[in-house]
Amino acid sequence: SAPQIVARDLNKIGVGYNSDMLRIVGDSVLTSPILDWRYDYRDLLQQVLDGESLNNQNLWSGAEQGSWRLSDFSQRVPIEARLIIEEEYDKLRAGNDRIFCRANLMDNKGRIRNGATNPAVNPVP
Repeated sequence: SAPQIVARDLNKIGVGYNSDMLRIVGDSVLTSPILDWRYDYRDLLQQVLDGESLNNQNLWSGAEQGSWRLSDFSQRVPIEARLIIEEEYDKLRAGNDRIFCRANLMDNKGRIRNGATNPAVNPVP
C-alpha cells in the first residue's frame, strides 16, 4: 500500500493490487484487483490428495472460477467508466475476453502489438 499512499499524498490517483486499497488508502485508489487463491488451492490440494499429477497444468484458474475480482470503485470513477469496466469484467468471468487480443492493439508508445506480424492468442499458452 506504500506506493498508493505516496500517490495519494502527491494528489495522484492509482490502482491498487492484491487487496482492497480503497479501504486502506482512500478514494485516490480507483479500484484494486484482488487475488483469491482459495479456490485454486482447494482444487490443487484435492488433486494431490487423490494421487493425481499436477505436471504441465495451468495452476491459475482466472476470473471464471473466482480466483480474482475487482474491489469496489472509488467515487472518482465515473458511472460511464464503471459500466464499461463491468461489461469487460463480465466477459472475463465468462471466459470470453478479447481485451488484449483486439486487432491492431496499440501500446502507450504508439506501437502496434497485435497486427499481422505479431498476432496475440487467447488464452496465452
